[in-house]
Amino acid sequence: MELKIIVRQSWKLLICTFFLAAALLAGLEAPASGQLLWEGEPVVNLSAYRRNVAGIISQSYLLFPARTALENVCYPLTLAKKSKAEAAEEARELLNAVGIAPELYNRLPEKMSGGEQQRVAIARCLAAHSQIIAADEPTGNLDEINTRAIVDILCRLAYEEGKTVIMVTHDSSVAERADVRYELRGGELL
Repeated sequence: MELKIIVRQSWKLLICTFFLAAALLAGLEAPASGQLLWEGEPVVNLSAYRRNVAGIISQSYLLFPARTALENVCYPLTLAKKSKAEAAEEARELLNAVGIAPELYNRLPEKMSGGEQQRVAIARCLAAHSQIIAADEPTGNLDEINTRAIVDILCRLAYEEGKTVIMVTHDSSVAERADVRYELRGGELL
């Protein structure tokens, strides 16, 4: 698999463009015309597609505000019918992998920094074991060390696990890691 990154230049245009593309890829929206295909077959059940195929890492985190960091990451695991104990164990491993310390596991999102919330959102996406990951500025709120660690994880998912990772970023150091790089300039994808 390849890591594909879009470097954004036009803020308003890309937000619309990326959100629409991510919403379609992640099954949040049905196409107005045409159809969404997965492995050559039309996607007829968007809910099942979201649960089993596509995940999104949003710049705005999209965490459940009344759930702790651990509960947010457990959510997709419980949807996958894992026991509470199995879900909690895997969630702790994922939170640790993205650099969330155990003392933060029981914090609500409002009690975490933006970077901590971003890493919890990434861990939750990883917990879904999605084949497609659409990531909008997944490192935008992270320091250099955490940025490198998150990009390493996304690269490992693409190269070692065969996942499709599509990322949008302003960060040239992140963009340099891509196999395929597109730039959005003047409304055109180059």
